[in-house]
Amino acid sequence: MSLNLSQFIALDLPPLLTGLSSGLACALLGNFLLLRRMSLMGDALSHSVLPGIVFAFLISGTRASLPIFIGAAAAALLCAVTIEAVRRLGRVEGGAAMGVVFSLYFAGGILLMEQAAARNIDLDADCLLHGQLETIFWYPPDTLSQFFTWTTLTALPQELVTSVAVLLFVILFLSVFRKELKLVTFDQSLAAS
Repeated sequence: MSLNLSQFIALDLPPLLTGLSSGLACALLGNFLLLRRMSLMGDALSHSVLPGIVFAFLISGTRASLPIFIGAAAAALLCAVTIEAVRRLGRVEGGAAMGVVFSLYFAGGILLMEQAAARNIDLDADCLLHGQLETIFWYPPDTLSQFFTWTTLTALPQELVTSVAVLLFVILFLSVFRKELKLVTFDQSLAAS
């Protein structure tokens, strides 16, 4: 393999595929939110996971995926419930409720993160807020014939494997529940009956 191709495969291909698979999974699901005029919900949930991530890190003391995922999922679920409560009890439009709640959750997450940084806890604000795809690295095989061996595939970066698995799950979910999703998206009264 040429040096340029080898460098591309080691340095650029894993972050490119990770970003591509993550973006595609979000776009496939985002279509349904856009068609239901709920596109702000994606922003609300993505911003509201920050306090859950920080709490999970502070409680577990590790950056392991499972506690971070549990904290993020719990915060997103709590945010969705809070949005619905503000919408119903405050008698405001859904978009206004989402804007208020996700701003509060995000601000709370930033405050928690800054407090953690003040206590010298290793929690990088830039990495947490913006991500770092460029740190995904892979030692590729020497020849093209070795690319699809079990050893090579198990050495893929965990971030790439996870994002591709999520994309495949989204595709499977959309394939299985296509009819139901179309019904809920375009005719909510029929779906409720």
